[in-house]
Amino acid sequence: MPAPPESRKNMWLFVLLKFLRILAGLLTISLIVVGCRSDKVISDTIPTVLTPYFSQSIEHDVRVPFFNSSVHITEMGQDNATTLLLVHGLGANAAGDWALLVSELSKKYHLVALDLPGFGKSEHSNEILYTPENYSKLLHWVRQRYAKSLTIVVGHSMGAAISLKYASEYPDDIQRLVMIDAAGILQESVFIKYIAQLSSNKSTQNPFKKVWNNVLKKVDSITEAIIHKGDEFVALKSLVLNNPQVRKFLVGDYSMANAATGLVIEDFSRAIRSFDKPVLIVWGEDDPVAPIRTANVLHHNLPYSKLQVIANTQHVPMKERPRDTLFILQQWLDSSPQELTIQDPRLAKDLEVFSSQRRIDCKDTENKHFSGDYHSISIVNCKNIRLTDVRAQTILIENSSVLLDKVEVRQGINVRLSKIKATAMNVFGATPLTAESSTLDIAGSNFVASQLAMTFVGENLLYWSVSSYKKGSDAVQYLHGRKVEVDTSY
Repeated sequence: MPAPPESRKNMWLFVLLKFLRILAGLLTISLIVVGCRSDKVISDTIPTVLTPYFSQSIEHDVRVPFFNSSVHITEMGQDNATTLLLVHGLGANAAGDWALLVSELSKKYHLVALDLPGFGKSEHSNEILYTPENYSKLLHWVRQRYAKSLTIVVGHSMGAAISLKYASEYPDDIQRLVMIDAAGILQESVFIKYIAQLSSNKSTQNPFKKVWNNVLKKVDSITEAIIHKGDEFVALKSLVLNNPQVRKFLVGDYSMANAATGLVIEDFSRAIRSFDKPVLIVWGEDDPVAPIRTANVLHHNLPYSKLQVIANTQHVPMKERPRDTLFILQQWLDSSPQELTIQDPRLAKDLEVFSSQRRIDCKDTENKHFSGDYHSISIVNCKNIRLTDVRAQTILIENSSVLLDKVEVRQGINVRLSKIKATAMNVFGATPLTAESSTLDIAGSNFVASQLAMTFVGENLLYWSVSSYKKGSDAVQYLHGRKVEVDTSY
C-alpha cells in the first residue's frame, strides 16, 4: 500500500535536508581540495617579493552587537587615502587568503581585512545564520568605523557574493567593487549540481582523491532525483531562515556549513542589476567550484563591469597566480573613473539595427557550433548544439539539446520537447519565450515583452538563476528558483 501524500512529503523533506547538509560540507571540502592543489603551484611560481604578508599591521578584536560575537580585523597601509576592504571566502585561512597580495597593495592602499564571524580568529557562533545579507550589515559596520572616505571592496568566492550583496544594499559606501571567482550566485540546485559533478575533474591531486571521487560519484547519481523531489515540497529559504530546528539540523555547530547554507539559498537577482559603479570580475578559467558561467552572468548584467579570465587557474587566483592577480588588480585600480564607466555596447538600451538575411536550418545532426547574426534559426532533432555570441530575429528549437551563451533574440524564442541551457540572453518580442514540454536552465537572462512575457504548454521544468522579465510598462520581475509550469502564461 503506497504511503499517503503527507508521509511522502515528510520523507522527501527529511532526505532533502540531509542532502543539503552533505552538500554544504561538499562545498567546503571542494575548497580544501582546491587549496591542496594550489599549494604545489605556489611553491614553484611565487617570487620572494610576494612572500611577506601582514607585516607592520594593526590588529583589532571588536564586539559586533548584531552578531553577538567578536570580529578580528587587520589593518595595513594606514597612511594611504583609499581603503581596500578585503572579504575572504569559505576556508580556515580566512583573511590569510590575501597574504600574498597585501604587502604590495598596502604600499598604495589602506587595507582592512577581516575574519568573518565563524572564520579565522573571529568568534564562531551559530546563533545567527551566516547569510550574505547578515554579513553585508557587518561590512557596513566595519566600513563606518575603519575605512577611509573612498572605499573599494575586494571579495573572493563566498566573500565576492557577500561583497555584491553589500554593494547592492549600501551603494553609497563603495566607490568600486572587485569580485574574484564569486561562488553561489546561481540558483541552489544548479550550483549544487555543478559542485556535485566535480568527480569528472581528473586532475585532482591530493591525499583524499580516492575518497573524494567515490563520494562524488554517489552524489552525482542521486542529485537530480533529490533536488527535483525536494523542491516540489520545500520553500527552502523560508524554511532555513525561519526554523531554528531545521537550521540546527543543517549546520549543527559547524560555521563553514552555516555560511555555505546561507550562501546557496540567497537570491542575487536584484543585486546584479542594482549596482551601477565600476566592477572588476576576475575568474580562474578552470574553476571547479564556481563555474565561469557565473562570470558571464555577472558581466552581462553589471553595466560597468570588466571581465578578466586567468588561464590555467582554478578557484583561488591569489594563491595560484598571485603575480597575474596583482597585475590585473593594480591595472584596474589605477584606471580613471572615466575609463571604467564606459558602458559595454552589448547593454545599450537602444537596440542596434541588424539586417542579416542568413538562416540556420539545423536538422538531424549533432555537435555543431554557430555564432554571428541571423534572420532566423531553426534547430530540429539535433543534439549538443551551441549558439555563442548570436543575434537573431527568431529561434525555434524542437526535440533538441542546445546551449545558448550571450544570445540576443528580437522576436522571441520557441522551445518544444527540448532541453536548453541558456546564459546571459536578452530576448524581446510580443511573447519572448514560448515553451512546450521542455526543460530549461536559464541564468542571468532578461526577457522584455510587449504582450505576454512567457507562455508554457504542457509540463515544463525551469531552473531560473538571477533572471528577469518586464512586460510593457510593468515593473521588472525577477526569476530565481525551480518552477514547474503547466499550461500557463504571464
